[in-house]
Amino acid sequence: MYADRYTAQKDQCDLRPNDRRAYHAITLLYLALALQLLIIVSAAAELFLLNEFEQGTDVDPTLIDMADTSYAVAGMGYLCVLVASAFTFIRWFRRAYFNLHLLPVRVDHGEGWAAGSWFVPILNVFRPYQIMRELFVKSEYLLRDNDRLEKSWFNYSLLGTWWGVWAVFGVLDRIGSRLDNHLDLDSIGGLQTSFQMDVVLYIVGTVAAYLAIQVVRNYSRVEQLLRERYVTDEALILDSFVPDGGL
Repeated sequence: MYADRYTAQKDQCDLRPNDRRAYHAITLLYLALALQLLIIVSAAAELFLLNEFEQGTDVDPTLIDMADTSYAVAGMGYLCVLVASAFTFIRWFRRAYFNLHLLPVRVDHGEGWAAGSWFVPILNVFRPYQIMRELFVKSEYLLRDNDRLEKSWFNYSLLGTWWGVWAVFGVLDRIGSRLDNHLDLDSIGGLQTSFQMDVVLYIVGTVAAYLAIQVVRNYSRVEQLLRERYVTDEALILDSFVPDGGL
């Protein structure tokens, strides 16, 4: 499906502001990254205490309680932030793709797919990446003669790495969930395996979150140039006073 809802005239291009959504997405991604680091530290502490206990060392019960509490709180906090960060990221992503439909380029998919493709089995393996890459490729074309454009913003290797790491994180998460169902978590060995999986999973997760932050930040810079080029000065001033809502 192709869309041609655009106009080449600057004074008729109604691009919607997206910088606040980018800020919210980046902020929550940083928070998710921080909580994953806390989970890694907590899981490593749990492993250390389990190893000490296995070797017959007397372990202070207070340390065990602290490690358990830290791990549980970090895990619950991360789950909440994960949902919120996914919401803000997809919200930013959809607005960015909606705006691309208004620019003088052909787009490959309806703007709703920027959100919907994340929830469709099989399609969610490749479609979000295709749309993200399309944003960069076609925006680079539109801004090819802009002196303020920086080539470092169009790091396609970064895009591929981000999506690859995110895919690995998803696979590891599924493996970890299934493994926990078969482990004896009442035994030291079972707990050690579970915590080891958590350390590996959330190391990958922190990398995925960091790369996602770079992707959002880079395209947010691109969006600023697009708005300066295709939106009237009056509309830019008006947008600064209007709360970001809607789509």
